[in-house]
Amino acid sequence: MSGRRVERRLAAILAIDVETTGLKADDRVVSLGIILLGTAGLAERRFDLRLNHFLFDPGKPSHPKARRVHGYRDEDLAGQEKFSDALPHIREMIEAADLIVAHNAEFDLGFINRELAACNEPRIVTPAFCTMAAWRAQSLGPASLDAAASRIGLTRAGSKHNAIEDAWLALMIYLHLHGSGPIRSFGALGLPSEPRNLRRPAVLNASKAPASSERGAPEFGPMLPPADDVEPLVREFPNTIAGVDDDNHDGSSRQEIIFREVTPGMQLVLRPELNNRVDPGRIAVLTPGGEQLGYLHANLDDQVRRWIKDGYGVAAQVLSIGKLYLDAPVGVQFRITIRGHEKQRHIPGSFKKTVTDTKRAGLLDEAERMLLGEVNAQEEYALRFNGTCVDPWPYEQLAILYRQRKRPEDRLAVLRRYCNLPGDRGTDLGLRGHLLKAEPAAKKLPT
Repeated sequence: MSGRRVERRLAAILAIDVETTGLKADDRVVSLGIILLGTAGLAERRFDLRLNHFLFDPGKPSHPKARRVHGYRDEDLAGQEKFSDALPHIREMIEAADLIVAHNAEFDLGFINRELAACNEPRIVTPAFCTMAAWRAQSLGPASLDAAASRIGLTRAGSKHNAIEDAWLALMIYLHLHGSGPIRSFGALGLPSEPRNLRRPAVLNASKAPASSERGAPEFGPMLPPADDVEPLVREFPNTIAGVDDDNHDGSSRQEIIFREVTPGMQLVLRPELNNRVDPGRIAVLTPGGEQLGYLHANLDDQVRRWIKDGYGVAAQVLSIGKLYLDAPVGVQFRITIRGHEKQRHIPGSFKKTVTDTKRAGLLDEAERMLLGEVNAQEEYALRFNGTCVDPWPYEQLAILYRQRKRPEDRLAVLRRYCNLPGDRGTDLGLRGHLLKAEPAAKKLPT
């Protein structure tokens, strides 16, 4: 189906994903991500979107395996809204859609319909499209959400499943299958990944939080300025939101400070807050004068903390002041810039798994294409920054692949390619040993 036909026949597509307490019929929905895409903008490579992300109290504990998937503890879920509380918003978006898209649609729709039945609501009758089934029908390789997303150049932002991000990945796979629209990561949208109705444990259990008199003034970790003496590798997170909420260090809102002192274009300061016993390790957002505004959006805490620890320079520039939701009535939208470069281009574990699954599926040409692409990316990164090296993994995997396919010339070429990299970049002794063995064998090959 072409992109034009998608636009002509379907005015709105709804992508959905659920996380649950388990897989049985009596299990419940823990979180729901729903994204309504108006297709009119696809011809101009534009996304017209409405998003909703909900977290629910399922009324029962999650199975340990399910908890490892979605990452929510039972105590985090207790006291959240019930599915019925969000029903008007959910029903409105379902009724606005001409098609529902999900990766394993039978699973997602089955759970949603059970929740609707528990609320004495009718089942969903909107036509559905399962991207997992379509992926398998076209024999495109492993059909898990991570594998299919990796094949179209996308990866999950974290190790845990996030309903809104998974709904987005399903939508991108749908557009890829139909040749319609740009393919972008969820992070590129600059939208919050937290549920809109999230009730933070610090708010739910305010009586357990230390009083400001117990805590004293906050203590902050080091903050390094952006480096000026290296070619900058700028990583931007546009429209990232710093929440301004009531679990700040002294329990007060920061909206007055924001309205009074923060203006678009201002450079803010990001530093780890060391003595936050309510939520340890949060990245505090401060004015240049040291006044604390709030905390960095939680899904970036770990990344920024790692960059600071590794000596990267971090800067944050205000883009706008905006209204938020729930206990964060006012917030700062800003762009985070990290200057510096890693010693080696990182290869995500999900990419390695996808290559392995692709080889096991017998799609060796596709596996070779993926590995060659990573080799090129490794070398481009290494040549761009002095003092960096390459990861030998894709070279080694290509050498193994060529040996299995009885292509000794190609195996020799990739080993030489690695060992002849300039400087000290190709230092893996194992690959150098393979090359020493392959060189004499190559002389015996027929010419």
